[in-house]
Amino acid sequence: MFEFADTPLSMRKLFLHSLTLYRTIAAKIWYVIFILVGLWGTFSLWGRHSSVVKHYTVMLDQAVKSGKGFDPLFLYTQRANFFGVFSALLFLLTILTISVVIHRGYMLAKNEKNSLVASIALSIKRYITMFLVVFFSIIAVYFGIILLFLPAIFLAVMLLFAPFFVILEQKGIFGAIKESCKLVWGNWWRSFGFTAIFGVGLAMIIALLLYVFNMLFGFVVQGLGLEIIMLVLSSIILSWLYPMFLAAALVLFNDLKLRKG
Repeated sequence: MFEFADTPLSMRKLFLHSLTLYRTIAAKIWYVIFILVGLWGTFSLWGRHSSVVKHYTVMLDQAVKSGKGFDPLFLYTQRANFFGVFSALLFLLTILTISVVIHRGYMLAKNEKNSLVASIALSIKRYITMFLVVFFSIIAVYFGIILLFLPAIFLAVMLLFAPFFVILEQKGIFGAIKESCKLVWGNWWRSFGFTAIFGVGLAMIIALLLYVFNMLFGFVVQGLGLEIIMLVLSSIILSWLYPMFLAAALVLFNDLKLRKG
């Protein structure tokens, strides 16, 4: 049975505790992530093969080639709006899903009785605050990218735990941002190194698995069939590996709080 540490951990023990927590929570939250990833993948697949999108694409190509009879800017805007509405809806759903898995994962880690429905209800209650925290974090990181990228990395790590404070400690928008910065301040390199190792490691595993599956199935299936197979496989892989990153973030969150006393 997993238990959060009551004293600060070494980097080695951080990894071991993360693996232990992963085994505790993965089987109970993977399907939530699977649904979200599947929806994003289906939207992407539909966007490439939809007759509606193809219609706009053909008309746009004709407009560009002919130079008359069509308004290329209008057609491009229409196609962008078409995608924009669905992308916005999925983005909103993504924020809700992240909130749910953070709360559900934490409750499982604490061995507290809590249903998925209860996590969804709390996430809905905290949704506006969570949305604004994510929004301000994205804006901050975006401006960091404008300032030659390195500030973006710094800000992304500083704001990493703002969503955790919103969901787990019921903090407000600026309270969550402030607490996240206070938590990471003085332990920035520790936070960056630990999350970067997990993030890069998981990205490499995902890329390798998808490459292998693409090579295997690519010999017997082509076109849309192969894309559907890869969509299902990628959704399964991501839904089982994302809980690993969540487990690492929860363990690091607890460790940093212990270090801050």
